[in-house]
Amino acid sequence: MKCLIIITALSLISCGGGGGGSSSLPFAGVWEGTVFLSSSECDAESDPSVEATHTINETDTMVVVDTSSGAVWEAANLSETTFTAVRTTSHECFRSNGTNPDNSYATLTETLTYDKQAADEARISYSYQLGNCSGNPPWFDNSCNRFYEGTMIRVRK
Repeated sequence: MKCLIIITALSLISCGGGGGGSSSLPFAGVWEGTVFLSSSECDAESDPSVEATHTINETDTMVVVDTSSGAVWEAANLSETTFTAVRTTSHECFRSNGTNPDNSYATLTETLTYDKQAADEARISYSYQLGNCSGNPPWFDNSCNRFYEGTMIRVRK
């Protein structure tokens, strides 16, 4: 289940929406690349790499990353070279047998960072942090972290 969250969060395709954006702003456009798993403390198997396409729209004070899964990443106070967007959602907890008898949830915090290296190239990092599940243990992947990093290339402004 957690691998599916990572795939839907990172396997993003171009889809309109978000802020209006302008091609003269530093991050606006479509970016493609691959991120690689650099560390994982989770019990569930993690994909070693994930291909990603991000559609980024921005204004002078906001950057918006749209995803095919309907998730939207937003970051304020962007600079000319970097931005960090954080999403916090509720995540259903499962036992190793795939059940959730207590209807328990944990906080899932995802962080996406772009750091431009050149006009159309950026280092990207993605972290996934699952908090402690409520209710009665044992929980599968209770309180775990994953970290991915890679390079994105802007393919369209």
